[in-house]
Amino acid sequence: MIFRLPFEILTEISSFMTNRDKLQCTRVCKAWTRPFQDSLWNILDLDYTKLANICSTCDLQNNVYQKNGYLVESLAVREFHKLNDQKLYTLQKTFGALRHLSFQQYSLGKQDFGKTADWNLWRSLTELDLFMPDVSLEIRREEMLKILGCLPRLTRLRIVETYMEEVGSYTWQMLESIHAILPRLRNLHTNIPMNRVQPGDIKYIKSITPASLITQLKLIDHNMDIGWLYYFSLKYPNIDSLYSQVKRCSGSYIERTTNPDEIRQVSSWSYNFSRLKTVTMEQRIKSSVDSDIFWKSLYQIVGSLDHFIYTVWFEDDISDLPQGEVSRSIGFSSNTLRSAHIVIKSKDDHQIGAQLKFGICPRLVKLEVGARHGVIQLDLLLRNCSSLKTFVLRGGSVKLNSESEVHAHKQQDYCLEEVSLWSSTVGTNVFEYISTHCKSLSNLSLSYVKVKRMPSDDSNDSDEKEVVLDMPHTGFNSLEFKFTHFSLNTDLYSTVERMALVNSSRDTVYLIVLELLGSISNSADISSTNVNVRKPQETRFSQPANGRMWIYYQPLVIGEEERRCLRQLGEDETEFVENHFGLSKSTEAEEMSEEIDNVHFGSEKNKLPDSGIGQPFRTNQCSPLSRSFIDLNVTAYINVKTSRMESVPIGYTQGKLTHARSWLIRQEAPLPSTSLLQATL
Repeated sequence: MIFRLPFEILTEISSFMTNRDKLQCTRVCKAWTRPFQDSLWNILDLDYTKLANICSTCDLQNNVYQKNGYLVESLAVREFHKLNDQKLYTLQKTFGALRHLSFQQYSLGKQDFGKTADWNLWRSLTELDLFMPDVSLEIRREEMLKILGCLPRLTRLRIVETYMEEVGSYTWQMLESIHAILPRLRNLHTNIPMNRVQPGDIKYIKSITPASLITQLKLIDHNMDIGWLYYFSLKYPNIDSLYSQVKRCSGSYIERTTNPDEIRQVSSWSYNFSRLKTVTMEQRIKSSVDSDIFWKSLYQIVGSLDHFIYTVWFEDDISDLPQGEVSRSIGFSSNTLRSAHIVIKSKDDHQIGAQLKFGICPRLVKLEVGARHGVIQLDLLLRNCSSLKTFVLRGGSVKLNSESEVHAHKQQDYCLEEVSLWSSTVGTNVFEYISTHCKSLSNLSLSYVKVKRMPSDDSNDSDEKEVVLDMPHTGFNSLEFKFTHFSLNTDLYSTVERMALVNSSRDTVYLIVLELLGSISNSADISSTNVNVRKPQETRFSQPANGRMWIYYQPLVIGEEERRCLRQLGEDETEFVENHFGLSKSTEAEEMSEEIDNVHFGSEKNKLPDSGIGQPFRTNQCSPLSRSFIDLNVTAYINVKTSRMESVPIGYTQGKLTHARSWLIRQEAPLPSTSLLQATL
């Protein structure tokens, strides 16, 4: 029965098959030969050899491309062909039923461009990728509109210019011309350099005809400002995806003065982008009233935005501007936003303290912020973004609002599950706040982060000699440190103490003690739950009987290169270290302390398994003992790797941690700063 299927059905089936399968089907029977053979011509990718055969005039009657060209629906011309106009005309006559056409970069040459080719032969096109050749600006403009005028059925257009022209060669009138001749267009992607919308153009933009069919707009080499925002809101009321990227920079992009008429127009906007879901925008602005109005306008017209990716470059010196003005220019609120990725850059790399204020975003789930010197007030962020689950910060500082202490009695839980900080500065009080208000937190990653001690109200700051990170309500699935500094300096925004994280042995803490608050074997839920605990031989670390696991960040010289490896201290080394720090109940603590200069860590009994190299461990100024240790109290088994530390939970109940845990980082000596550097093999 299947052998008697109609020709049309066999053709449809072939569209889901590979060329190899199509060739096999042509040999099944005579009825299958033609439909599957014809389907082999649906898509054609032209290389140099095929192009030479098509344009050959030796035997046109027996030319296979001339015979079957009408079957080709999708044609791709590879880059660097640099077709002259005569060869382009040959392609147009050969393939007259095209629906999809792609000219890659440099596939069209500038020789005789526009003199011979007849684009009316390709009126059936619905999708076009066109790289314009490097001809003069006047010819490009003329030929571009001439070509598009012959293709009224286009629904998707990607038109790219491959030259380096001055920024601002085109204006919004060019887009008007394109839409006038392409009424069916739904998807527009172009890099033609657009100039800013002049204040005097606002009155003309009011009367433009909307391109209601456009759903996706992608502009490269375009700087979004309030004028363009106004134009797009009227021109594209039904778009669901907007992409605007600044590829080249020029003064014509950003030099503008807000017109009073523009301000009046802004106040009259009312959710013109009713279907807009995704915005990717790169912008260069000056910190002035323009940026303030732009943000307010964007909030007013994006009534249904789900995803927002925004990069802003401040072209002036932010540090010379009032604090409030900077804060207003980078604030945002949305009732529908679910994910946001915001990167803020400035001309002055040394400016400090720009407040990154988020307004009310009740549905925001994921937030990524990149701001080298910005400040995030985490408590206000969580209060305004109550559904936030993932927070990532690259650069900048994290702190709490001063009013949080006043409202501390108001217990409010948030949904935060994952925090990742990169090259940031954070106070110890932030971790306590997260543990108290974010019971769902399970993943914490600190990379190139400086942790500074923030004095508590019930302690004497002058006598405080320890860095405490108290997270008693938090259960970690993953806990990662990478090049993390712990400092006793309480100035969170000190300009003297830079965040340059260097491998300085003078500031490095080499000893880590992991204290298990609960035993895995004694867990009440161990019999009824799935416990993910690696075998000791896999991690080279074993669980000690007393619950304390001492890890030594050991220097290892390989040739002329010095590296560091993590290894667990043996019983003798553990007893010696605990006596030195007063953690052991042994009465021989004082006697062992006197023998400290004669002890070498890395003996034959406890040597590094892989290298067999023992390293001396003495009480000089570079000794690990002189810089104290880091104490992590956890109710979980810790897997220590050379690239990170992660905790594996003791037990689960319906996917949730059954044991709370806390971790403490203690500094016993008043050092300027200490750091935990992870081994990188």
